[in-house]
Amino acid sequence: MMRKIFICFTLCILLCSCTFLIGNNKKTKFDPYPIPKDLDKAMNKTHMHISTSGDRYFRSLFRNYKKKAKMWSNEEYKDSFFLVDSAYFSKTLYQTEYYTLQIYKSGSKYRDKIGDEMAAPVNYLMLVTVDDKEQVIDSMTCYYFVYFLYESAERYFQIKNNTTINIYDFYIDEIKAQFKGKYTYKISKEGKFVLTNIYPPHDL
Repeated sequence: MMRKIFICFTLCILLCSCTFLIGNNKKTKFDPYPIPKDLDKAMNKTHMHISTSGDRYFRSLFRNYKKKAKMWSNEEYKDSFFLVDSAYFSKTLYQTEYYTLQIYKSGSKYRDKIGDEMAAPVNYLMLVTVDDKEQVIDSMTCYYFVYFLYESAERYFQIKNNTTINIYDFYIDEIKAQFKGKYTYKISKEGKFVLTNIYPPHDL
């Protein structure tokens, strides 16, 4: 049993260390943090590795303050209690004949409010598809970290083969990490994000 745990831990470290080249004409495997299939087991340890890598990736992205968009799309966190800055262009992930996939990063306007019991600042990333005229086709929140006083709501993501996006949601309290769900999207030929699967299963 201990040998299996050690092997799994070693694989996690190796995968977290990998950097995947993103090219316009190559399939993109964007997977900065490994998501094990037995996600419901050893949840706290699994979350620790995922969140560490996810935070590292968020911090690694720059912001182009000349290209701003207010695109936060999560209905659950739109109350005024949640402090959400605008999103700023970070980089292009890849391009197809019909659309370009870009990533936007939230600003740092509310950084000094982290730890404030009267507010919950939100860090987030958006995936955005645009056409050849830079008009937005579709957008989605692929990563977020909601800073409550003693808890946090968190989202992480993977992109595979330029077409599949896996979203993983967690809620963290003072005792444990709770897995809230996995959402699988396909990017259509036209650049739309189409929800295709939810785990645990419920109505789409």
